[in-house]
Amino acid sequence: MLRRLARRTAVFPLLLLLLLPLVSPGVSAHGETDEEASVLEKLLASDKTRTATAFLHSVGAILLTTGLVVLLVMLRQPSLELEPNTLAAGRLVVAGICMNLTGGLMRLFEPGHPSILDFMQNRWVTMLVTKHLLLLLVYSASIVATCSTVDRERRRLATLGAIAGVIVVSILGAAADVIT
Repeated sequence: MLRRLARRTAVFPLLLLLLLPLVSPGVSAHGETDEEASVLEKLLASDKTRTATAFLHSVGAILLTTGLVVLLVMLRQPSLELEPNTLAAGRLVVAGICMNLTGGLMRLFEPGHPSILDFMQNRWVTMLVTKHLLLLLVYSASIVATCSTVDRERRRLATLGAIAGVIVVSILGAAADVIT
């Protein structure tokens, strides 16, 4: 049952993302789009696509965190057989990473989004680049935590490190909202 739930959880947002452009109007979230704008820019500027972007980014983070917590619980109980129990947690982690990355990349290319090249000139950009570099470390630790070839103690430490990273990333995200 958990396998079906994890599979459906990963497939539904992707279908939603693919279907939204068919029904979304060409309205820009940051004002009117240029008539010379590319199809991709018009797609990313629509309100429904921005909603899908926020959905993917947020639900992906929630799935990642849920998968890490479930994995930590499984790894702390030595009496449980790991492989079948951690398979669903691993799928939640992978689905969360994929959804979060998809939403984040879509957000990066939205019209009106600040350039990454303003790294040291804009405090908000500096904080978000730092946050996302840390997030790449969280993704790496999460993937190590789901590998069955790694011994149990290292998987547990990777899971704890990933959860700590999620907490720090959340604090950096909240601080970035205060700066703007």
